[in-house]
Amino acid sequence: MRYSGPTRLLHWLLVPLLWGLFGFGKYLGNIEPSVSNVHLWGWHKSVGLSVFALIFIRVVWRLTHKPPEHVGVSPLQHHAAQTVHLLLYVLMVLTPLFGWIASSATGLPISIFGLVNVPLIGPEGEAAERLFFQLHGLSATALIILSIGHLAAALFHHFWRRNGLLGRMWL
Repeated sequence: MRYSGPTRLLHWLLVPLLWGLFGFGKYLGNIEPSVSNVHLWGWHKSVGLSVFALIFIRVVWRLTHKPPEHVGVSPLQHHAAQTVHLLLYVLMVLTPLFGWIASSATGLPISIFGLVNVPLIGPEGEAAERLFFQLHGLSATALIILSIGHLAAALFHHFWRRNGLLGRMWL
């Protein structure tokens, strides 16, 4: 049995967006902010908050729609898959939330593509800014590492076990 169309669509929308945000965030972490490039952080925040909205939709969808049963996997693999999925969801929520709190700690306004301002959340100050940007980077890295493991498991089931597991999520 396949995952629902909305589940598959949200999955495949979020994969390149999250990986792209991670790569772009790594790039931003390696350059010095200046007048000529400060807009790049605005783009990262705008895309990140937009992706956060998609993540919210995905979490609500997941909570209201049961996934298909894991057929052809051992109980241990089923438990591992459930744990990884839960951790992926937790990290997909925490990573942008930490970024939002960190950006709020600067005290500067945050807008989505210059169209709408979002409220500043969390404490303001240099210590909070440093802490939450660190948490943002760590959770983003953990999310990518876990997603690589998730991908490896899907490819293992597809090419080694040949049990059709990957086809359930393929568009």
